[in-house]
Amino acid sequence: MLNKIKKAVWKKVSHLKTGAIIAIEKNGKLEWDEIVGIKSVGRERVYDIEVEGTHNFVGNGIIAHNTYIALTDTGDLNIAKDTNGNYQITDSSNNNSVIEKIGAFSKLLAADFEAGIARITEIIADKITVTGSLISPVVQTDLISPLADSDTVTIQTKNLVIENASGSAEVKIVGDLTAENASISGELYAESIVSPDLDKIQELLRQVKTDQDLLAQAQTWQTNTATDSAKLDQLAVLDLYVTNQGAFNSLSVANTMTIGSDLVIQSSLDPIYNILYTSLDTLTAPLKIQSLALAPLEIKAGLVTIDTHGNVQIAGNLFVAGRIHSSGLTLKMNQDSRFMNQDSATDSASLLSLQNSGGQQVGSVDASGSARFSNLSTQGLTIAGADATSAGTIVNGVITTNSTVGQATIPAGTSEITIKNPKVTDYTLVYVTPTSCTQNNVLYVKSKQAGQFVVGFTNPLDIEVKFN
Repeated sequence: MLNKIKKAVWKKVSHLKTGAIIAIEKNGKLEWDEIVGIKSVGRERVYDIEVEGTHNFVGNGIIAHNTYIALTDTGDLNIAKDTNGNYQITDSSNNNSVIEKIGAFSKLLAADFEAGIARITEIIADKITVTGSLISPVVQTDLISPLADSDTVTIQTKNLVIENASGSAEVKIVGDLTAENASISGELYAESIVSPDLDKIQELLRQVKTDQDLLAQAQTWQTNTATDSAKLDQLAVLDLYVTNQGAFNSLSVANTMTIGSDLVIQSSLDPIYNILYTSLDTLTAPLKIQSLALAPLEIKAGLVTIDTHGNVQIAGNLFVAGRIHSSGLTLKMNQDSRFMNQDSATDSASLLSLQNSGGQQVGSVDASGSARFSNLSTQGLTIAGADATSAGTIVNGVITTNSTVGQATIPAGTSEITIKNPKVTDYTLVYVTPTSCTQNNVLYVKSKQAGQFVVGFTNPLDIEVKFN
């Protein structure tokens, strides 16, 4: 027996074969027995333990060695805080006794992993999803992108510092940063800003500085000055500097002309449309045109004019993408022959045209005062001339008006009233509708002739009656 013990070695269960001799326990004693058969029963759930010290135990009569506890989903192991606030693992199947040691794994495969506190030196994963908060002093990653159902990444911080690999600050933002189209609140400090428009301005500033430096130097040059003026038919020079005043009958500039240190007039080639254009720019101050307002401003051969009072006259059409806010609006037929066309010379020409989104006209007002609308909704409508009298005003039992609609009242004790209106003819249809009590008497048009009609009852009533 002793020789067998000396020659015995520990083997993994997967290495055991039929005919091998293994150690077993029988009646409290160590014995050896031969494996006569190995039967596969498939995958089953098993429970391992670890014996402190020897790491050996007897299970089902077979001596086992170097096993460990594996976490299962039976609910026997719980993670909770103790009275000191520290996390601990207890065994619910053994009176919640504290488990001091679980095991060490070179590799761990788990469908669902939960931990109170996990101290991990390094995590390598294809995807990590954090439903709550991720707290870490250092996070290293190649890309930060929003979630699948969002297009925004929010960084909440008072100050944001972006460092390079050596730990030096590359970008430092103190305060709030709002970026929609590179809009910065506060001050921006940068050694270099790259922008196509900014490059053009910087080039113009460099050219202005160069010209001003040369002019300043030219004032100190020692030159031979003629005592009298000279007359030259032609003068060709590479550079010409005039330090005081110059009078020119005609001045032609091939590329750029700078006036002072702010106004630049230049001709450039449009890189998109490949056409030559001329621009008038100021670099820092506003560009004022006719700032003294002593004379009108004309554009496009007078097709657009602005007089000294700020009145604007446009010969063509005015298209406004936004809204027009005005204290009043007056439309009248153009009397200036320069701006008249064949359509505007007649009263039928539209002064106001209303169009829908498809460009179809749905309403118009012409120069004769006639209006056309597809639909008209109003709470009240009075159609009358400029000399119309107030509807319902009775003078000696007669109402005089040129309104085609309105209200009137037959006084108490009166059987009828006369309404005079120049628009009434022998063929005019007159409709009257009582709007107050008539004591069951019929209100009707008693007579009608050109210029007037009579409305009333057969007999006088002791109450006044209103009607439309």
